[in-house]
Order: sequence, then C-alpha cells, then structure tokens
Amino acid sequence: MKFRSLLFTTIIGICSHSAAHAQEKDDFNPSGARKGGLAPPTPIDKMIALDSVLGKDGVNWASVWTKYQLDINPNDYSDVDVAIPVLLGMRMSDGVLAIKARDAEKLNEVASDIEKLAKKLKVSDAELARAKQVRLFAGRNEWPRVFLELGYLQHDVLATLKKDANADRRALLIAAGWLQGVNSISNVVNDQYSTEASGLLREPLLIDALLDDLNTLKPDKKQSPQALALVEELTKIRQWVNVPMRAPIPQADVANIAKNSSAACKNLRGLAK
Repeated sequence: MKFRSLLFTTIIGICSHSAAHAQEKDDFNPSGARKGGLAPPTPIDKMIALDSVLGKDGVNWASVWTKYQLDINPNDYSDVDVAIPVLLGMRMSDGVLAIKARDAEKLNEVASDIEKLAKKLKVSDAELARAKQVRLFAGRNEWPRVFLELGYLQHDVLATLKKDANADRRALLIAAGWLQGVNSISNVVNDQYSTEASGLLREPLLIDALLDDLNTLKPDKKQSPQALALVEELTKIRQWVNVPMRAPIPQADVANIAKNSSAACKNLRGLAK
C-alpha cells in the first residue's frame, strides 16, 4: 500500500494523471492543460488501476513486457527530427512497464536506450543524470525511488524539448509514447476483459489533444511516414474509445484497439529504419 500511495503522489506531481482523469469533468481543456506545463500521459495510472480491477496478481507484468516492449538498438537510428523522437517516446513508456515488471535488468536497458536516444537530440549530460539514478535504485530493488527517478528523467528530457525549435519533436514523442502505453494496456484488457477494465481506455479528449499537436507539425514532419501513421492510428482509436461517460467499451472494440495499436507500434519501429 505504501508503494501504491507513493506512485500516485508522484504521478500527480510530475505526470498527467490528473489531466487524464479530468476528462470526466465538463471543464477539462487538453490545450489548456498542455499550456500549463503538464507532462505527457504515463501508463502507470492505468497499470495500477488494472491491478485494482483484476486483483493483485491478476496481471503478469513481466509477461506483458516480453510481448509488447520495443526492442531496438539506438545506434541504428540517426533521424533526429522524426524517428528518434518517436522511438524515445515509446521507450519512455517501456520504462514504466519495466518498473511494473520489477526487472532491474530490463529497466537498465530502457534507461540506457533513453540516454542514447536523448543524446542524439542534444539533451545534455546534466539533464540525463537521472538515468544513472534509475539504474542505481533498480539494482537495489528500490522501486518507488526508481519510479520517482524515471519520472524526473522524463521531465528533464522534455524540458529540453519545450523550446519552440523542438515543438515538433515533442509532439511526436508524446503521441508515440501514449500509443506504446495503449499497446500494452489494451492487450491486457482484451485478454481479461471486463466492463470496468475497459473504461480505463476511455480518453477521447486526450486523443484530440494529441491529434491537435500532430496536425500543427511543420509540413515536412507532418507528411513523414511516422506522423501519418500516428495520426491514422490515433484517429482509429478515438472512434473506439469515444463512449459516453462511465460507459464500457465493447469487447470487440477493445480487441480492435489491441490489434491495431500493436501493429502500429511495430510499423513505427520499421518506419524508423
């Protein structure tokens, strides 16, 4: 219980937990939330909620990691405008999944990949210092501290991308990271479907915010294969999650989300080559 409480406290402080759940309020404004400096969505709140809905041992997160994490070699990529931001966002999402899997070796791999990809975007060593802390505390199995350090690492990387010159990279990173989180979460919900669990996928306004940012990309970035693929997939998912407040998402639509998000994430990795 102490670990879960710390996770929620951290999410509220450095992530967009409150923004994601605020969609049930009439006054939720994604654009205003972004201007307010909130960090991008993190799948940890959905993972914790799934543990609550399905039971403490209801999800084998180590198995989920094996099936859905993004396996890449950062040294294979050089496109700093599109491919690397997309892969970095997806890898950040994987970091949260590695924490849920409680696997220090996996998390070390993710932290190393984040560090290498971020350096290609000219993120400084000082802004990447948290990567070493992530690895340190993972090695000690101090998972609450690991989550805290990973959140700060994400924050520090995104701080570099807040500059106007990096706006397109930031939009691509956030959208791709969200999609990678949906990939793992939707497949868990599909495998163990319940009406309560399906509601965790309901985020139409958040998707609108992501699409708005993608639609304001500079023309050359907007027409890149990765950006087009992200817009296409997010548009598909929106139609499936756009159900009335507190209504369940039908199992057939959850299956569509799971199947399509998995295919889209694999496609994004292939397009980066």
